[in-house]
Amino acid sequence: MPFEKGVTPEGATPFQPGQSGNPSGKKPGTKNRTTTVRELLELARGLPDHLKSEFPEFEKVTYEELITLAQLNRAADGDTIAYKAVMDSAYGAPKQATEHTGPDGGPIKTQNTVVGQWTIIDATNGQIPPPIDV
Repeated sequence: MPFEKGVTPEGATPFQPGQSGNPSGKKPGTKNRTTTVRELLELARGLPDHLKSEFPEFEKVTYEELITLAQLNRAADGDTIAYKAVMDSAYGAPKQATEHTGPDGGPIKTQNTVVGQWTIIDATNGQIPPPIDV
């Protein structure tokens, strides 16, 4: 039996206001991973000894700056993946255009098939399948 939008089926009990569907889930105020990583990246530390002579003007750097510097060094040494990461960070990743066409170069032909309350849109291999009898 399909459900109707906005109607609670007989015997079903929605959660009461203020009641969680996952009572043993994440506790309120818990930081998510993104917040934690960003806070750690902003921490300052002293420049590693092997870089102090190369960058005497920097007494302290953030971990984010240190990681970026490591990527820049790898890119300068010919690492193309590091180069791409640096360039994408500095200038943004290039947009990729994707063109979708049917087998004859025209539009993709689709067919909507209604099965019960579901509408199935089929656009596989440019072939329109026969309707489904239910």
